[in-house]
Amino acid sequence: MEIKLDSKLFKAVNGLLLFAIALIMMINSIGWLIGLFAMFGAFALCAAWFFDGKKDCKLATTAAIYFLFSIVFFAKEGIAFDQFFFGLWAVLEGALLVFAGLKAKEEKDNLWIVALCLGAMAILFGFIGSFLIASAELTGSFGSGLSLKMKMSPVSGLAMLFVALGYIFPFCKSFLKK
Repeated sequence: MEIKLDSKLFKAVNGLLLFAIALIMMINSIGWLIGLFAMFGAFALCAAWFFDGKKDCKLATTAAIYFLFSIVFFAKEGIAFDQFFFGLWAVLEGALLVFAGLKAKEEKDNLWIVALCLGAMAILFGFIGSFLIASAELTGSFGSGLSLKMKMSPVSGLAMLFVALGYIFPFCKSFLKK
């Protein structure tokens, strides 16, 4: 089997990095690692934009937003580690997935409902994680003795998992029978 470099591959790489971010959000409190994965995701989206012929400005805009998010994670972990921040991120990404599903429906793609449902689930869990579930304070300690208190909801991590699956699915779809 031959895998060629194209925009779907780099979107899937971004999805894998978002999957790692979601797992870190739910398990650990290492902000610089989330920032690093967000920055790698931005580079993957830039590569997808390049291999897509620089046609889709949504990819370039999303890459720029990821790059800005990674700067926030590197510079101000305390601000970034809030359930509202991740919930907002998941809601924005979920809305983009919903629009991608609707665009696929217009193009007569038979699996358009998958992107639409993954986006809707990301929006739903993003809102639940941001506003409806009381946050638990977690304390992460680092090697230098610094500690960081963060308020996170695992539900926001679950919302990011749906976003990650939304980015990974188009690449996996190319392996399905038509």
